Amino acid sequence: MLLRVVFCGVISTVTKSTLQRGMIGQMLSLVSLMVYREVMPFRVGFASIIVHVAQLVLFLTFSAAVVIETGVGDLFDPLVFGAIRCGINALVVGVAMAASFSWHIREVRELRRKREARVQKVEWASGKGTNNGGDHNPVIFC
Repeated sequence: MLLRVVFCGVISTVTKSTLQRGMIGQMLSLVSLMVYREVMPFRVGFASIIVHVAQLVLFLTFSAAVVIETGVGDLFDPLVFGAIRCGINALVVGVAMAASFSWHIREVRELRRKREARVQKVEWASGKGTNNGGDHNPVIFC
C-alpha cells in the first residue's frame, strides 16, 4: 500500500520533469526490488517470486519512460516498442495466473487423496476392502 502511495503520489509531486520522475521511479523501484528479494515477506515462496517479478516490471516501466524522454526511444519503431511494453506487463498477469492454477491443481489433488483415504477406511471397516471377496456380507444367517 505504501509503495502505491509513493509511486503514484509522491513521485509526481516531487518534480515536474518527466525525465526526473522516471529516474526517481527507477531508483525507488530498484530499492523495492532489492528489499523484496532479500526480505521475501510472504509466507508462500511463490508469492514472493511474483512480487519480485512485478517489481522488476515496474523498474522496466520507469526505464521505458526514461528511454522515451531522453529520445533514445525514437530509434525504435513505436509499435514494436509498445508491443514489447505490453508483453512485459502481461508477463506478470501470466505468471500470477499460472501460479494460481498450479495452486488450485495442488489443492484438488490433496482433497482427492484425502477423500480416497476416507473411502478406503470405510471400505476396510465394512469388510469390502479385504481380500475375502468383498461383495458378500460376512454375517451368515441360518
